[in-house]
Amino acid sequence: MTYKPYERAILPLCPVAVKSGQTAVFAPSHGQWGVVTCVVCQEEFHIGHNLIFGSRINELECVMRFEGMLAENHRHNRAHMDSYEIPD
Repeated sequence: MTYKPYERAILPLCPVAVKSGQTAVFAPSHGQWGVVTCVVCQEEFHIGHNLIFGSRINELECVMRFEGMLAENHRHNRAHMDSYEIPD
């Protein structure tokens, strides 16, 4: 098994979602609330809040906002990005 390091770290203060199985980005300053699956294409994303600053929205609200972002990608025929910042 070969290990490929991540290309870059993302460090926003807001919650993030990072696509599973990719090695482009990671969020070292974020915890993990869980995994969100896109209802259209079944891609999985790990979603979590900043470990130091937390989040002004709860996990459920964050998931709902993120699912809206994923749906918007499909409406405009855009591929999902490797990571998303979820405004709180």
